[in-house]
Amino acid sequence: MEQKVYSFYDKTSVIFGAISAGMAAVFGKLWFLFAIFFFEMIVDYVTGWLLHKFFIQDENSTKGAQGIIRKVAYIVVIVCGFLSGFVLNTFMKFFGFDIPWIVSIGWIVLGAFMINEFRSILENCKLMGVPIPEILIYGFDVASKKINSVCDGIMKKEGGENEDKTDASR
Repeated sequence: MEQKVYSFYDKTSVIFGAISAGMAAVFGKLWFLFAIFFFEMIVDYVTGWLLHKFFIQDENSTKGAQGIIRKVAYIVVIVCGFLSGFVLNTFMKFFGFDIPWIVSIGWIVLGAFMINEFRSILENCKLMGVPIPEILIYGFDVASKKINSVCDGIMKKEGGENEDKTDASR
């Protein structure tokens, strides 16, 4: 019996280590943020299913499928954010422009979706009757608004700088 426990532990360790190494190779030092995001997506789906199955009693396979499709779309948008940052950075360097924040597009998108997932989990739990402190909900609302305002500020700032450079070159 003890041999089986050690064997299971060894296999689990090897699998977890391989997944961690693979994610670190693909996503870099911040791979754990993607792991947290995937965990949040799973928890959000499960809490949504539990909410509709046991509390609202409105279990609907179409809504469940739509939820899965939405999660896949999140991943597509995040990948597009990272690819866009890479491509735009490459083009900008080729043409002699340096816009350092452009490579952060993917991270901004990932952060926004992580906050959105956590807010959704909180909403599901609240609808199930779990007492959620209002400060927590308010805090994530503020964080979401802050991310949006920072992104808006960056876009306005860069737009203004590019217009000035264009005008100066005329």
